This record gives sequence, C-alpha cells and structure tokens, in this order.
Amino acid sequence: MRTLFFPFTFVSHSALEALNACFQPIHVLLPSALEIPGGMIQAERDGRLVLDRSAAGDDDAMGEVLRQFHDWATVHRGSEIAWLKSQADSVPFYDDTSISRIRSELISKGRGPTERDPLQKARIFLQMAQMYDAKISDLESELGSFEQLETALFQDLKGEPAAAGRSSPDIGIPQDPGAFMTVDRLNAWARLFLLEPPAPPDGPTVMVTTSRAVLEEVMEAVPQTQQVAFFERIPVTGPPGGGSDHQWRQSLGSYMVMLSHPDASPAAELPVAPGVGERVGSLSVYRIPGVPTDTVVERWITPDSAAPPGMPKETALLALMEVRNL
Repeated sequence: MRTLFFPFTFVSHSALEALNACFQPIHVLLPSALEIPGGMIQAERDGRLVLDRSAAGDDDAMGEVLRQFHDWATVHRGSEIAWLKSQADSVPFYDDTSISRIRSELISKGRGPTERDPLQKARIFLQMAQMYDAKISDLESELGSFEQLETALFQDLKGEPAAAGRSSPDIGIPQDPGAFMTVDRLNAWARLFLLEPPAPPDGPTVMVTTSRAVLEEVMEAVPQTQQVAFFERIPVTGPPGGGSDHQWRQSLGSYMVMLSHPDASPAAELPVAPGVGERVGSLSVYRIPGVPTDTVVERWITPDSAAPPGMPKETALLALMEVRNL
C-alpha cells in the first residue's frame, strides 16, 4: 500500500508526526529537486517519508524562476504568493479544459517548457506554495515556543498555570493552509500526479490530506465519495516505535487494503488505536467505488472525465487526518 500526501509538496514536522501515527512512510510529490526543506530530507533518511522526484522538471529552468523570485522579493519584500499574483498572466493560468489536450501535454516528450506550458506553470506554482507553506510552518513553531515561554513566565509570576494559550488566528496564521487557493493547489498537484503515473504499488494507493477544505473540494468534484470509517483519539505523541503503534498501523493497512476491493463492505469491527496522548488525531476514511484514483484526480481538472472503457473496476481511497490537543 502506498500513502500519498496531497495536494501539498511540503509536510511540516507536526503534520508528518500525525500522518506517521497511521501511515509510514508517507509519499510526497516534489515539483523540483531544488530547495527541499531540510526536515523533509531528514525524514526521508529516517524512513518516515518518501520524496517522489519523478515529476520534477528541469532544475535549470526552476533555478531561474527561483532566482527571479528572490530578486523580486528583495525589492518588494513580498511573499511567494504575492509574487505569483504579480505573475498572474502566466502562473498558474489553468484555463485548459480539454482532457485530450491535457493528456497530450502530460505525455509529450522532448519538448522544453514554453511560455504557456501548463505543466511548467503547475511546477512553479507548487514550488512557490511549498516555500510559502514552509514559512507558515516556521511561524507556527516560533509562536508555539513563544507561548511556552509566556506560560512558564505566567506560572512563575502567579504560581498557577495560565488559563488558556493564544490562538494562532490572532496573528493571521491560517489554521488550514489548504483553504488558501484550494482549487489551484488541486489543479497543479493533479498535473504532477498525471504526468507519469507510477508503477502499480503492492496494494492500493491511499490519498491522505490534513486539510478539510481540500477534502470538501474533492467531494464536490467527485460526489460519489462515501465516508466509510472514522477513527478517533489516535495518539500522535508518545514513545516512537512501540509495538502497539506498529500493530495498529498494520491493522489499519490491512483494513484499507480490504476497502480497496470494489465489492468490499466496511467491516463491522474497526482496528483499535493504541492508548492516548497529549495530542490525538482523528482519521476519516472515504471510498469512491468503481472510480480509479487516476480518474478521481483528472476530475479536479476536468469534471466530466471518466475511466477509459474496459478498465477494470477499482475503488479510490481518501483519508483526512486532523489533530487536536487534549
């Protein structure tokens, strides 16, 4: 079974910790091999993350784009997204709706990126989004450290714990990065996914996200989506590598494989997550019976796309991972 994180190309430490509580490793598509965050590289070395570079484009071309962005940012002191908006005539510019044209663009070989190449624009958009998401993650970490210091100071002064911590929306940090430019993220990520579909894995592909806004957008594009399971109070923090954690992931994996069969029905007895922790997650699982994963992704770009005739029945699997503190 392959677990594919979407539609993001950046995964933060806290998000990976939550995802690894259920799935390990997590696969992440990369738009380029440039400026990959160090934490993601380390997670790949640790076996918790797989960085899929198969859809990455020309590093020289992307390097020139990044140079232009950094030059612009030096002058304007703007963010990655502000730069994208300043390039509105060329990025992301998702205005092609013909599925045959999309397919021909995705499979064409030997043609360098042109000024209006949708695939290259998708890579550029995702690269900028990756850098933007990484900065947001850094801000969240800094805010968390500040709140810990603030709480400790309050305890020293008052001799009692603080009543409540400061919430990140007060300073403009989004709680759900996927709620920002959701459709653009899905369209761009879909082009990378459809570029060269990987060889069939040993088992189903499970597409997992940490964004409720993304899931809702997918469900609108593919109304056949059915929720079939909900797991709650999954411990996200705790001693790594415990036997119960490993057994839970194995049981969950077996359950997901069972759900991938077209005629399968949700089991009456669900796998049970081990123990509790200070941070717990919930996992919502969805099936799209009779619709292959590739067709689901194509519908983000072209809503009326259908599976090719004669293609065996498959069942796409989606999952939403959300985390809260107890």
